[in-house]
Amino acid sequence: MLETAPAKAANSGGLLAVSATNTIVEKVWTGWSPSYSNLTIGDGTVVSRFMEAGNLIAARFQWTFGSTSSVDGAGSTISLPATVSSSGYDGATVMGVATFRDAGTGTFTGTVEFQTTTTVEIRVGDVTASHTRLADISSTVPMTWTTGDILAFLVVYEAA
Repeated sequence: MLETAPAKAANSGGLLAVSATNTIVEKVWTGWSPSYSNLTIGDGTVVSRFMEAGNLIAARFQWTFGSTSSVDGAGSTISLPATVSSSGYDGATVMGVATFRDAGTGTFTGTVEFQTTTTVEIRVGDVTASHTRLADISSTVPMTWTTGDILAFLVVYEAA
């Protein structure tokens, strides 16, 4: 049997996949409205979309800061579009990668960690003398957040 990679759907931005019954099924990105802890979206702009294939979820999130946006404290969390499977996830499980773009000056990287079956915590790589460890983001970590800065992530996980 010849296998091929999924083809990109021409009009919807989704993917075409072959189902178990050999039927072509289109998978499309769908928006979701996250909830937040220790983050104030204010007049910032959020784009949050996910795609579901069986019990596999891929979700992407981008927040462009506005003048009233802020990171309010350590332990910043964002809700997910679907509940995470309770099998094999704990507080140390990295579910994806995060980027933090300081408008016009540079980009920092971090991780998206399992927090609960419905939320993830955003962490940043913090270089110490000999290694990188993960640290909480804050109003000044990884930079002082201002208008135009971007917090973005991509996660892939098994849904319940």
